[in-house]
Amino acid sequence: MQDDPAYLLHLSDQHKRTNSPINGNMYDAGWIFQYMDQWFEECKIGRRRYMNRIDRAELQVWLTS
Repeated sequence: MQDDPAYLLHLSDQHKRTNSPINGNMYDAGWIFQYMDQWFEECKIGRRRYMNRIDRAELQVWLTS
């Protein structure tokens, strides 16, 4: 994406649906992508931390048995 991501929200109610077209409003959604990137990175760090607690020799024995 070239610009900051945004969602287009459509606001309407029962009166507007029958009498006028739906108007769109832009909502900054960049924080969602930043949050997900940070969450994925923390998950990756957690997996690495967990894997470093397992002895490699024991893991190889378990994988080959």
